[in-house]
Amino acid sequence: MIAYLLRAIDPDTGWSGRLAALLRQFPVSHALTIESMGAPVGWESLELWRG
Repeated sequence: MIAYLLRAIDPDTGWSGRLAALLRQFPVSHALTIESMGAPVGWESLELWRG
């Protein structure tokens, strides 16, 4: 939701790209995953994170 709203306010925002970079660096753990934080499986392929 934040990414969509920020683009409406500032079309040149880089927030979603910076967040995606952080998620890609997230350490692999059996106890905590990106999906357990609420991101869907295959989140990187969604349009929201590609732009």
